[in-house]
Amino acid sequence: MVSFFAFVAPLTVWANHTDKGITGIAAVPCSNIIMFQENPVTQKDVTGWLQKLVSMVNKSAVEEMSSPNAPQVKLTPELLWFGTLLYCGLDPSQPLVRASLRLIDAEWDKLREISKKDL
Repeated sequence: MVSFFAFVAPLTVWANHTDKGITGIAAVPCSNIIMFQENPVTQKDVTGWLQKLVSMVNKSAVEEMSSPNAPQVKLTPELLWFGTLLYCGLDPSQPLVRASLRLIDAEWDKLREISKKDL
């Protein structure tokens, strides 16, 4: 699990401190996502991008932990969408990538708590 944080932490730091380097949909301000939340194309594009981001983070966790049994963040497209709206609403000026990484971090924290209870 520590390796996952080694992967996500740099991304979070990157998102928090070098917004100039963020491009594409990741750089879209959350205010735009909120403004166009009723647009089905916005929802489809954001959710698709988030699914790829979660997949990339999960793949990295498996590789970093050298274990196919590494905990995986699993969210339905609906949870990805509404979670994104929630985290975007906390700071509408942040880029989508920052809100997305906060959502993934929160899910990872839940997985850690569950694994602690299972011990």
